[in-house]
Amino acid sequence: MSRKDKQTLKKTTELLNKLACETVVGATPIALQTGFSQVEGLFKVLGLEPLRRLASLYVVGFFDAAPAVCAQLIEQAPQLLEFFTRELEAWELGKESSDGVSSWLTRLENIANGLSAEAAPAEKKAAPAGSEAEPQPAAPPKESGDDALNFAADPEFVAMFITEALDHLESIEALVLEIEKTPDNRELLDNVFRPFHTVKGNAGALGFKPMQELAHKVENLLDLARKGKHKVGPAEIEIILKAVDLTRALLGDLKQISEGKPGQDFTAQRLALQEAVDRVIAGGGAEVSQAAPQTPSVVTPVEAVPAAPAAGDGMPKRRASDFEASTVIKVDASKLDSLIDMVGELVIIQSMIRQDPTLANLIQSKLSQNLSQLNRITSSLQKDAMSLRMVPVRQTFQKMSRLVRDLGSKSGKKVDLALYGEDTEMDRKMVEEINDPLMHMIRNALDHGIEKPATRAERNKPATARVELKAYHQGGNIVIGISDDGNGLDPEKIRKKAISQGLVTAEQELTEAEIFQLIFAPGFSTAEKITEISGRGVGMDVVRRNIEALRGKIEIQSVLGKGSQFLIKLPLTLAILDGLVLGVGAERFVLPTFAIKESLRPTKDQIHSVQGRECMVRVRDRLFPLVRISVLFGIDSAVEDPCQGTLVLIEDDGRQLCLLVDRLIGKQEVVIKSLGETFRHLQGVAGGAILGDGRVGLILDANGIFKMTQLEKAS
Repeated sequence: MSRKDKQTLKKTTELLNKLACETVVGATPIALQTGFSQVEGLFKVLGLEPLRRLASLYVVGFFDAAPAVCAQLIEQAPQLLEFFTRELEAWELGKESSDGVSSWLTRLENIANGLSAEAAPAEKKAAPAGSEAEPQPAAPPKESGDDALNFAADPEFVAMFITEALDHLESIEALVLEIEKTPDNRELLDNVFRPFHTVKGNAGALGFKPMQELAHKVENLLDLARKGKHKVGPAEIEIILKAVDLTRALLGDLKQISEGKPGQDFTAQRLALQEAVDRVIAGGGAEVSQAAPQTPSVVTPVEAVPAAPAAGDGMPKRRASDFEASTVIKVDASKLDSLIDMVGELVIIQSMIRQDPTLANLIQSKLSQNLSQLNRITSSLQKDAMSLRMVPVRQTFQKMSRLVRDLGSKSGKKVDLALYGEDTEMDRKMVEEINDPLMHMIRNALDHGIEKPATRAERNKPATARVELKAYHQGGNIVIGISDDGNGLDPEKIRKKAISQGLVTAEQELTEAEIFQLIFAPGFSTAEKITEISGRGVGMDVVRRNIEALRGKIEIQSVLGKGSQFLIKLPLTLAILDGLVLGVGAERFVLPTFAIKESLRPTKDQIHSVQGRECMVRVRDRLFPLVRISVLFGIDSAVEDPCQGTLVLIEDDGRQLCLLVDRLIGKQEVVIKSLGETFRHLQGVAGGAILGDGRVGLILDANGIFKMTQLEKAS
């Protein structure tokens, strides 16, 4: 048994004993719901699925139950706790579990159906196969005037509830957007109903009445829809999405309160939304006009999700089952980051030991074998640890689906968003950081790119515009593409605007790619008027800064009148870098391998000089600028003659140049270290790394080097 299982087992035993004591003095339904919900979560961690299912059924039994049912459930609690304790002891000793689970399931189902606990199975009320118990109408809520919490739960249980609820909301939102396209799909309606039912149940177990009441109202609407008694239309879709937004806000409020901070009062918004649900159910079809509440930020833990094949080139058919939750292990993000940092330190010290000259002089085969084994284990541990940081981009992509729907509705444009490669995995921090840039670019695509319906009709384009969001691997990078079939970029209009703003001169000759890059300049915008979606010229500047902070870059392809495509290229991870170690004088530099085209030692006839200064190198009949790293960073170099050093041909965004270094030391995977706030904006440097010999090497940034060479020319 692992250490983690032993700790969980101990915690479960203590909780069972505590609950047993509480039942002696008289436990309330809320206390039992809370306690058994915690037991359910611990059984899930231990992998005891039959016991988890039994605990879950006991908790659900209290929801909307009559007083007589609650009394029977309270009466059965001591015996059920005793059964759990025996089963747990048997599991700890490695013995097979008893057959008591099935009899307990029957007993609890009898109670839920209004029978005695000992009633025979044949006496149970029959229900059609595959159907679910019809929810009973809730008693009118007792309003307290605010959404103050009244629950007895520990912070760990609250955090678990928030995490699971957020997962359910993501699934609900994605499914609702699918239902909007196929409102009669029974399977989708069933799959939305279930997570709402779970959220309601868990909120009730926690004693979080506001969320329980809201979820119950929406659940009633969904139950009618899936039974074919209520048709789903635009008003219903809007109601459900507003309920998702408000539930997120309530979760943020719950997190604040559980941390001892003041919460917000969402009572008015919640009651208005609940009344709107009642009107829709009654056939009024009233739409919700109030704005969605600002959702406070809620910490979402990392999920280790099994890898899945990337989507193909064709648009995959989305099924309801695609949204079902995978089996995952959830860990706190800070704990995972700490683990990754410690593994990085282990890799560094192992590399230093392996390259220690003292050990290199020892000729002992046993020591050599042990060091080799240590190297293999450390490398394997590093790869496994890094894979824990990788999460699919699915969740971020699905957020864009909601954004496109809302913006399209607001602007009067019909837009269809196609998603590809949602299972492509990225570093967790990148997934978090890429969210805002994607939102900016999607907003711009809908506001500036996609034309009004009348304009599209004049151009013989389909009435429904198409936006594509895709993710895939390319070499050592992750590529995220955003494309649309709208108007495209007008290079001449961009150039004129840039000249009027003083970004370029009329005499400058620019390629189309260089003109497109001007849209990322601070304050640049070609919008003729400012809208609430975009037009102030702040979005794309932020996009480029955020992407470059992730060591990425953006490429633009566009055809006027036909559409545009933006390609965001990012490294696989922010923690590990595969690089080439360069020596310049006494200093060491690390150049990422994805930026390197080739390396060579030039001959004299390849070097071209202007006014006695070497400035160009001819490689395969092409001339490239020659840049000395020693000059860029003001350090002494051991090599003055380029023919005695080594040239490294690097590329960034279609630009190429040759870096002159003294020597190539070797290829190495390095752990990236931040240089701190003081050197955060140091041009040409992306970070630092501790090398195998214990020395610190600066990690070069190809994009920054090209900018430095341009500044040098300008001066």
